[in-house]
Amino acid sequence: TYNYVAGRSLETKRDRIAKADTVYFGPAVHCKLAQYIREQLDASKLQLLDYVGDPIAFGDQVGRLAKTFPASESANSFRRVAIESPLWDAVIKWAELNQQMAGETSSRLTPQEAAAFVQRGDALRKSAAIATFVNEYENQRALLAKIASRVDFANQRIDRALVSFLNEEWIAHLDMILDNEGNETYLRKGGIESNTSTHVTFNYVVSRSLETKRDRIAKADAKDFGPAVHCKLAQYILEQLDDSVMTRWDEAFSNALEKILQAESCNPLARLELLDRTLRVACLGSEPLTQKWQPVLDHLNKASRIDRTAWLVPQSANERVSLEQARQFFLSLPALNEVANTRLMAAENQRSLKWVGWLDRVQSSHAPSTAPDEWILQTKQPLSDAGSLLVVYRDRELNANLVPVATIRNGTPIWTNFDEDAMLQGRPVFLLNSLTD
Repeated sequence: TYNYVAGRSLETKRDRIAKADTVYFGPAVHCKLAQYIREQLDASKLQLLDYVGDPIAFGDQVGRLAKTFPASESANSFRRVAIESPLWDAVIKWAELNQQMAGETSSRLTPQEAAAFVQRGDALRKSAAIATFVNEYENQRALLAKIASRVDFANQRIDRALVSFLNEEWIAHLDMILDNEGNETYLRKGGIESNTSTHVTFNYVVSRSLETKRDRIAKADAKDFGPAVHCKLAQYILEQLDDSVMTRWDEAFSNALEKILQAESCNPLARLELLDRTLRVACLGSEPLTQKWQPVLDHLNKASRIDRTAWLVPQSANERVSLEQARQFFLSLPALNEVANTRLMAAENQRSLKWVGWLDRVQSSHAPSTAPDEWILQTKQPLSDAGSLLVVYRDRELNANLVPVATIRNGTPIWTNFDEDAMLQGRPVFLLNSLTD
């Protein structure tokens, strides 16, 4: 006597049969066949682990599973996953780029290395626009682009015009007589004609083209004689801009700019000229310097009308006004902005991302047969004590997203995302670890 199934909803009816009329009792043949197919599928699925890390091979194998077991519950998922290999390749390439940038500082990168980062990042942004990575890259691109711009298209240093200016005779190689009233008179090297016990006769500079006129001063009226203050300042800046400046740009220009701010005894108009030219070149090659010195740049732009052409010999009333305007410019300098750091990636974004396995669904060994399948991570390697598991997929608007699906606690995944678009059997899983842990 038995209860037989009367429909797919598994309603049963009671019946009986003589034992002499039965030739077999046991699992239904179609169930044994289904079990056999399931075992073959499980064995084939495990082989996917051999292809983890290789987007093309993994995608091919997942597609082969869908074709080999078309009637399985997993087939539809496998078919969807099989065409996602470009996304996995994109994640790997973005992760490699971020890994190489993590921990780098603007002081270590050459312009050529920064340009290579920009080229790779721009190409990935165009061909593999995964929102998480694109946003991180956009935050770094300005810094990288400024470093890359330290050389021009001909691979020549962009500070060469500044270096040339700092080597001009009127800015770098003049002497100065300072009288007791604080007036400065500039001389070319060798400009003193005679030096007696009571007077000094000299040829002083009257223009930037270095025309001179003859004059003399009583020694009792001369307070000091030697290299002009602005020339010593120019020489200091030149020393900072040596052959190593490409990889110590921020340090070199910071030293130069701070020295200019400290040079209170320098002719105000010469000091203004040195600050303007030095700061603008500094900011062309450094995003942190641009951010830090932006208030001074704005201050300089407002002071652009100050005439700086006649500071060598300010004779007219207008020229003396310019000298006073430059003096007031430095007295009203704004405070510099605070800049956190010059690392390419903030500490919280310094992390490793590695393809470690794929999503699978299995029946729990402790659950009744009617219980839903559980998500598991198929992987060959032990997980870290902490971290996150992520998957990449295109949402319904076809935007590529890298999203967390589990957290790692003591080496075990704790699933946190059960969205049907994100959780798909066969989909690769990436392990995210912080490099600062």
